[in-house]
Amino acid sequence: MAFAIFYGHIYLTSIVANAVPVMLSGADKSLATKVWNGGLKTWQAAPYGQSPYEQPDPGGTLCRTVVVDSSVTLQEFRDLLYRIAARLGATPDVQYLKALADDMGRNCGAVEPWPVV
Repeated sequence: MAFAIFYGHIYLTSIVANAVPVMLSGADKSLATKVWNGGLKTWQAAPYGQSPYEQPDPGGTLCRTVVVDSSVTLQEFRDLLYRIAARLGATPDVQYLKALADDMGRNCGAVEPWPVV
């Protein structure tokens, strides 16, 4: 099963920078590796696009459509981001990571399944 996330460069940079911290448990490292190898690693070259549930942006979009095709579900990825945030403490970056995970629970930040049928 695949899911897609829709974010600009600055948001994706935060996700990638925080999704591979050294303090992850073995199970979380495995999950992060599956997401990375399933498509997150192409985030810098992912095509521009936006969620099919958003109104088209007349000025064009700066969002990338990053497709993750692995055994990991969107909810499992969001849960991983929440666990990472909990381990990193109360910093602005952590609050931001939690906000992105929250946003992925709506159709604008992420869509599962992908492609939309």
